[in-house]
This record gives sequence, C-alpha cells and structure tokens, in this order.
Amino acid sequence: MKILKVKLLNDRMSVKYEKTVSGGETANYTLDLPERPAPDFFEALDKLLPFWMKSLELTKAGKLEVYGGSFSYHSDTGCLSVVLHGKRSLQKSEFNHAINAPKFSEPTDQEEESEHVMTDEFLEAANALIETTKSYVDGKREQMKAKL
Repeated sequence: MKILKVKLLNDRMSVKYEKTVSGGETANYTLDLPERPAPDFFEALDKLLPFWMKSLELTKAGKLEVYGGSFSYHSDTGCLSVVLHGKRSLQKSEFNHAINAPKFSEPTDQEEESEHVMTDEFLEAANALIETTKSYVDGKREQMKAKL
C-alpha cells in the first residue's frame, strides 16, 4: 500500500492510497471518515511541524499546525517526495490560513545537496506519518472511552 495523501481537518480523516490488486494492477482508494486516528498519528504530525515551519521561514508567532501531507514516489527509484500541509491560526481573526510547504524529496546518490532534499530526521518523521496512516487504513483508530 502506498499512501498518496492524508489530511485531518475538522475531526475528519481523509486518506488517498494506492494498492496492488489481482493481476498486479494498482487501484486507487479514498477514505473519508469521522473516526479520529490513534495518538501516534498526532505524534507523527507534531514531529513534522519543525520541518514545515523551517521550509516556510515561520516562527512560533500564532498557532501553527501540520494537518497532513501529500506523497509521491519516483517511478524508477521509488524515492519519496513530500508536500506538507499546515495552517496558521490568525491572531486577529477566527480564520485559519492554509499553507503548503515546498516539495521535499528523499536524498539520492545522483542529487547534489539542496534545500529541498529531506534530512534523515525529516525522512524519518515523514515515514512515521505514512506508517501511522497505513495503520489507520487497516483499522487502528482512537479508542473511545466508555461512560460508566
């Protein structure tokens, strides 16, 4: 399974993914559910916040949050590329400003150092988001607390 896009907005989880089906063909699927993900999903998003902020030259002014990402995979090498989706709550209004980071790619032997190449820490955080999203697709969700 390849995760293509994930977003958590207004307590709705949206996931687009690709899966190999019979005959080696690939099929694209979309989930749009009101079920909250498990806590490790939020931890994965939190780990991506510093990379999103740095890429956009943002400081801690205002409320900043990463709420998802889009993922692509190079057809020949399988190398991962990521665009992080985030928002900034504006201080003088009740609105959120959605901001996408530039596309970052997994380092390869052929590429020179670039500001848009993921560090090892960034790659690890992006892979954590992908893995927790796969767990969500497979049924891992936040546990509801029973009222006694």
